[in-house]
Amino acid sequence: MGQSGLSGVFSGIDSDILIERSMAFNRIPLNRLNTQKRTWQAKDSALADLESRLTAFKSQVDSLRSSATLEKVKGVSVDSDILTATASTGATEGSHQVEINQLALAHRLVHNAGLAETTSAVGAGVFSYSYDSTARSISLTDETTLENLRDLINNDAQNPGVTASILEYNSAYHLVLAGKDTGTIHSIAIDDLATTIVGFDSADFVETQTAQDLQIRVDGYPAGDWITRNSNSISDVIPDVMIEARTTGSTSISITRDTTLLRSDLSNLAAVYNGLVDKISAYAGYSDTTETGGVLQGDSSINRLLDTLRSGVTSAVPGFVSGSDAFTMASEIGLEFGATDSAGLPVFEDIGKMFLNESALSSALSTDYRGVLDLIGGSGTGVSDIDDVQFTSSSDSTDGGVYNVRVDFNAAGAVTMAMIKTEGESVWRNLTISGDKLSGAVGGPEEDLNLTAVWDGSGAYTANADVRVRQGFGNVLYDRVASLLDNVTGVLTTKRQQYSSAIESVERNIEFQERLLERKETYLREKYARMETAMAKLDSQRAAFDAMFAALDNMSKNKDE
Repeated sequence: MGQSGLSGVFSGIDSDILIERSMAFNRIPLNRLNTQKRTWQAKDSALADLESRLTAFKSQVDSLRSSATLEKVKGVSVDSDILTATASTGATEGSHQVEINQLALAHRLVHNAGLAETTSAVGAGVFSYSYDSTARSISLTDETTLENLRDLINNDAQNPGVTASILEYNSAYHLVLAGKDTGTIHSIAIDDLATTIVGFDSADFVETQTAQDLQIRVDGYPAGDWITRNSNSISDVIPDVMIEARTTGSTSISITRDTTLLRSDLSNLAAVYNGLVDKISAYAGYSDTTETGGVLQGDSSINRLLDTLRSGVTSAVPGFVSGSDAFTMASEIGLEFGATDSAGLPVFEDIGKMFLNESALSSALSTDYRGVLDLIGGSGTGVSDIDDVQFTSSSDSTDGGVYNVRVDFNAAGAVTMAMIKTEGESVWRNLTISGDKLSGAVGGPEEDLNLTAVWDGSGAYTANADVRVRQGFGNVLYDRVASLLDNVTGVLTTKRQQYSSAIESVERNIEFQERLLERKETYLREKYARMETAMAKLDSQRAAFDAMFAALDNMSKNKDE
């Protein structure tokens, strides 16, 4: 920007004010552009926020994609002083009586005679022992003390699993050797032939704890005998149940289903979804309080985003059929939209929001626990309506739903042609044939769908089957959110690219307008500077004329005198 200079010195005109007013008028297009830029940036920030919330929603949905991980059980011991039980996925519900006869113990030896001080010299030579059939020899000098021997054993890089310590008893200090592992297979032995230091042969050590195995009996079995293990932590007696034995005695454990996490996951799903609803309402709606619309008001694609997610919950879940499956819709297990008050009337502010009906979920879990899990996270399961075409497997890449399958067999029972289409389609697609194995092609809805075709070969035959592939609504929702968030084709990505282009275009216009304004101000300042210069010249000429006229007047007066 130009400098003000000596504004109006000769002209008496405050050119700075004139320039400021002129520039204010000329800045109107620039101000409009800056307003447009802020508007576009606000839209982009709103989409970035929605993108973040959708990502959180996707993460929450991810926890619902597998019925195997949704299935939780817990193990409870009646007497945790005797044992504790931890159940993992796959454990069968029920109760078991468990008896602990003896605990698994680690081997322990104590040097019986001991030494007068911990700093007493052990003597020069070799101390040799073995553990788990691994022999170790420790070399000592005349200056090696009892403390040194302890540290040499513990710091031995090849130590097979023996911990050395010192015990004070009866005015003497005793070397203690303890195996780290329990069970009879882990024992310590002093090698008398290899040990050369005096007073540290096997006869000089007393066994204070015998290595022994855990002895356990489950549900009275084996009668008259014991199950033995070398550890007090066992997981291979009752499948998928970890038992931690603590002391001897008898108690019972119960394995029950644990729906706490499932309930929490569904509640969190509703909470995250409702947070998204509130934000979209604020960004794309109208506030009666402020009488203003959100930055995304009028953007129908944002409202359709919610429709996409909502329909993934309100629609019948692909592959589930009433009469064949316990549940076919999320609302049947308590995941509903639009809360109602005590009179059963809809709560206006909650219309369109998701909530978990705990009573309905509890009823569904009691009716068919497995059916609930399958409806939420069922994936990779399916069924065919005829034996000649059997469902084998599918994956997350396989779309859920009903498929029409046609298989031609020759007289020998070999498959000669196999085709597939989704129910309602008119165009058939070929299945890949490998003997009696059929598989869907990559890129189609039937990708990773595997079938087995079986025919006894009693004449040529065409089998027509309906194959249902289940896809729980957790997988449906995940696929829809992933599509919305796709970094190439997703609606948010596309919108943000449009906004970014608009911002870049406005910024280019802003830069152009700023250059114009800079030139305009320079021109105005130069213009007024030229005027001041001209006025200065005129003022100088006027002074000269005034002086000349004064001189002439004096000359005239002198002449008259």
